Amino acid sequence: YKSFNGGDEWTNVLNIRSVQDLKVSPGNFQEQYATAIGSGIYKSMDGGQTWMLIASSALLGGASRIELAVSPVNVNRVFASVDVGFGEGSLMFTSSDAGATWSQVSVKINGVEVDFLNGQGWYDNTIACDPFDETVVYFGGVDLFRLKLGTGSIIVELYLLEEEDTQEILSLVNFSGSTNGNFDVGNPDGNSVEIRFGPGRFQKAHRFLVPVGQSSGVPVASYTYQDYVTVPFEVWDITNNRQLMVSFRDQGRDENFNLIANNTSATNVTLQSREYLYIHNIDYSNSAPSPIVTINGGQEVNLMYNIWPTLAEGGVWPPTTPGTLRFSYTAQEELNANSVFISDGRSQFGDPTKNINLHVDHHNLVMIPMSGSTFKILNANDGGVFISNVSSSPGINNGDWTFAGLQYNTSQFYGADKKPGSNEYLGGMQDNGTWKSPLSVNASAITNYQFNIGGDGFEVIWNNLNGQLLIGGSQGNGFRRSGDGGNTLVGAVSGLSGEFPFISKLANSKAMPDRIFAVGSAGVFVSSNFG
Repeated sequence: YKSFNGGDEWTNVLNIRSVQDLKVSPGNFQEQYATAIGSGIYKSMDGGQTWMLIASSALLGGASRIELAVSPVNVNRVFASVDVGFGEGSLMFTSSDAGATWSQVSVKINGVEVDFLNGQGWYDNTIACDPFDETVVYFGGVDLFRLKLGTGSIIVELYLLEEEDTQEILSLVNFSGSTNGNFDVGNPDGNSVEIRFGPGRFQKAHRFLVPVGQSSGVPVASYTYQDYVTVPFEVWDITNNRQLMVSFRDQGRDENFNLIANNTSATNVTLQSREYLYIHNIDYSNSAPSPIVTINGGQEVNLMYNIWPTLAEGGVWPPTTPGTLRFSYTAQEELNANSVFISDGRSQFGDPTKNINLHVDHHNLVMIPMSGSTFKILNANDGGVFISNVSSSPGINNGDWTFAGLQYNTSQFYGADKKPGSNEYLGGMQDNGTWKSPLSVNASAITNYQFNIGGDGFEVIWNNLNGQLLIGGSQGNGFRRSGDGGNTLVGAVSGLSGEFPFISKLANSKAMPDRIFAVGSAGVFVSSNFG
C-alpha cells in the first residue's frame, strides 16, 4: 500500500499476497523493490505507484521468502538472500544492473556449499551491504556470514517450477526424497515440460496400483500396472513440442485420476491423497500404452518429473478453468565468492566457540558508518541487540561482538512462577532459556537473574507448598526439575512417550501442587511426584 498524505489514507498499489520486504534504492526514493512469497521480486520506478515483476520465484530457484539489500556504493548492485521452499534450502543471488538480470552466488565454507539459512529462512533471514564496498554483503539466519564477490564463475543446471493459474486447482506436496522440494527430477535431458489443465484437455495415462492397505513408503517394484485410462490434463515437452506419456498411482482404486484435499492420515487408505503423477521421456500414443512402462515398477521408467498433487482448498476436480504447471530447465551462471562465518551456533563450520556470545537467529542488520571507511554493525536477533567492533571489515573475528541490550526489553516470556512466601521468581523465555532470581534475594526490576536451563524456555512451576521444588524445560518437553531450590537440576522426562510440541506445556493446581500435567502426541501425561 502507498500513502500520499502521511499515512491518513492508503491505496493498494500491488495486489499480491505475502509481501515481506520493501527496499528503496539509496538516494532515489522513486526506485523501489518489493518481494513476495511464491511470486518473486517486484520493482517500481515511480515511487511505488506501479510495479513490475523483475525476477520470478522460479527464476530464483523456487524462492519463498526473499530479503534484499541495495548497495549504497553502486545502486545497480542488488543482493537477494533466498529461502527455497520454506526451509528446503537457501540461495544467494546478485544483480549488477538494478534487477534486470540475476546471477547465483556461491556460498561455500571450507570449500563446501552451505545452506546458510539452515532450514529456517522462513523465520530468520537478513542481509545488508557493506557501506564502502559493493562486492561485500553480510547476511544470515541461524548464524551470520560475510561474503565478498570473487572473479570467475561456473554454470549451474537448474530445474524450476512455474505455476500459471494453478493455485486454485491444486497444491504440490513437499515429499521426502524429492530433489526440488515439491517435485522430483529424474532425467529430463534438459527438456522443459508443461502439464496443461482445463476444458478440452485430456489424454491417456498408465494406471498403477499399490498393494491393498498400503500408504507411504511403497517400494517402486510393488507398483503394478493395471490399464490405460483417460486423465483430465495433457503433458507436453515444450522444448521439442511433443506430447509425453504419463503414469499415476490410483490410490482411490476407482480407475480414475482423482485429486482430493491433502489427507495422509485416513484409516481407510483409499481416502488418502496419494495419487502421485509420473512423467516419462517417451512420445505419447493415444492408441496404446508403452510396453516398457506396463511392468511392475514401470511408473519410473524413463522418468522426467514426479509430483504429488492434491486438490487446492476450494478447488474442483476435474478442473473447470485453464492452468499450467511448467517445469523449466535453465543453465545459470554461479559467481565465485569468498565467504566466512561469523558465528557457528550449531557447530557446523568447525568452530562453535567463535563469537559464542552472539545469540543465534538473526533478524536485522544495520550498518553504521564511522570515520574513514570504517563502520560498525547493529544486529537484532532472538537474544536481543548486539553491536560489532569498528573496522573496515567488522564482526568477522572472534570477540568482535558485544551485547548491547541492557535496560532494553528484548525477551519474551512464555511462563513465570513465584516461590511461595518469597519474592524469588522463575521464568522461561523464547529462545533464551529459563532464568531464576538469586537465592534468598528480594528480587526487583533491576535484579540480575541466573541462567538455569538452555534452549527455548517455556512454562515453569514453582511448587507452592515446597519452595525447594521447581520445574521448567526446553522445546520438545525437555523438562528439568530441582529438589534444592534451583541449585541443581536433573532430567524430568521419565514416562513421557510419543512426539512432543515445540512449545512445552506444564500445568498444575495450587491445591495439589505435586500433581503436574504435560501433553504430547500420545495424549495427556500426569505425574504425582512433581515430575
